[in-house]
Amino acid sequence: MVGTLQMRRLEENLERLRAELVQSVNGEYSRLLDPHVLPLSQQLDQYIVEYYKLKDQLQIP
Repeated sequence: MVGTLQMRRLEENLERLRAELVQSVNGEYSRLLDPHVLPLSQQLDQYIVEYYKLKDQLQIP
């Protein structure tokens, strides 16, 4: 049960951060160099790693 809540929270964080990153870049690839974008991307990467580790621990297909 706790694992399921963690998964849901991670999914929500992933989606929120993904949307923020998409909005920050807004289809303009030159914005990928914006100092605001790199920390967002790194945080998103960290959430993705946590998500898959937890998914593996919970043995979710």
